[in-house]
Amino acid sequence: VSVMLLTSSAVWAQSESEKRVSQKTDWAVFVDGNPKDCWAVSVPDRPSLNTKDKRVVSVKRGKIMLMVTYRPSQKIIGQLAFTGGYPFAPDRTVTLDIDGKKLNTVADSVKADVATDDYKKAILDDRVGAVIISTDEENHYEAAMLAAELGKSVLIEKPFVLDLNEADKILNKAEETGAEIFVGYTQRFRRRFLLAKEAVRKGQLGDIVFAMGKIYVTRAVGEAVAARSPNTTPSINTGTYLVDLMLWYMEGKTPVEVYAKSGSNVFKPYNRDDFQWMLVTFDDGAVVSLGTSWLQPRHWPAYTATMEIDLQGTTGCLSIDDAHRDVVLVPNEPIPCPYTPQHEVSVAFLGSAMPGDFVLGEFFGPMKEETDAFIRHTLGIGGVGLTTGKEARQILALTMAADRSAKEGVPIKL
Repeated sequence: VSVMLLTSSAVWAQSESEKRVSQKTDWAVFVDGNPKDCWAVSVPDRPSLNTKDKRVVSVKRGKIMLMVTYRPSQKIIGQLAFTGGYPFAPDRTVTLDIDGKKLNTVADSVKADVATDDYKKAILDDRVGAVIISTDEENHYEAAMLAAELGKSVLIEKPFVLDLNEADKILNKAEETGAEIFVGYTQRFRRRFLLAKEAVRKGQLGDIVFAMGKIYVTRAVGEAVAARSPNTTPSINTGTYLVDLMLWYMEGKTPVEVYAKSGSNVFKPYNRDDFQWMLVTFDDGAVVSLGTSWLQPRHWPAYTATMEIDLQGTTGCLSIDDAHRDVVLVPNEPIPCPYTPQHEVSVAFLGSAMPGDFVLGEFFGPMKEETDAFIRHTLGIGGVGLTTGKEARQILALTMAADRSAKEGVPIKL
């Protein structure tokens, strides 16, 4: 089932339509339009209580409503819509839990020993020896800091955090307690990028003096990111994958300057850029050019991202075409995108979901490989290729500097 959040005026107009055909218990049923629309609207059966700082306050608020829509002409069947009585801020995340059973459902599916909505309780549990933090970008710090204080190793979904001071505090605390900090950059665990690292490590390219990379995600992905995180950007959220790979390939070199240009049209309502292109200079004179964009149409066949990388060295070169056009599906009916299922595609590049894919009821792909590597490393039985906290801090510093350069129009020293 799909879920959308509507402004109060939109639902109000539909709830006040003269086309009401029935009233069933708490639901009013409406039919209207050509082609036909059918929807049902329900409102709370008791007044809402508004509070601020635990005190009841009076507010100007419209109706709170839940609506279910059927629109056969657009193949919309049972779409849920909700309004809280006032507009939702574009830079805030709104979570709608339909029946309160999500936690138990997930816990049962993985046979969890502990299931709680209190992250502190989970991390403080003596049975927990390592922690994976996969919250949205805005909520990494406190959980990571608690784990570091307890000396428990952590794998944090990228980006590390959104503040360099917070990154430094976590790293300093981890050094005190012996906790290991890793940050999840899944693309390191895809075979093509691993083979590129091995070629560099074996010296098959000589000294890399120039590199280029680009990553484009659909605007549906960009919208999802911008809506949930007010402080992330195309560079920090998306370009960060390329920065990680390039710094990994250029291991031993230090970036000393970045100059970036960007523009904002489509994502101006979110106060974000549509794209960014950065030029990074290293301490030995090597140069890397990296671009990222959130402009691909919502129905672009690549589920999440399209990537391309060129590495040019003194004795060899390496090119990676990661456009995913090798496996193309043209289904009989449009299919939902895994990352943004509210959007459908008529042509799909299979294998383009960056974390991986569910197949035959199990998950396969780089996020699984990365998680396995973290577990093996924690148990002392292997696990290589993980991005360390120190590396992730450098990635964050570079992407933040690129944003600053684009804003100020000048190169930024690192």
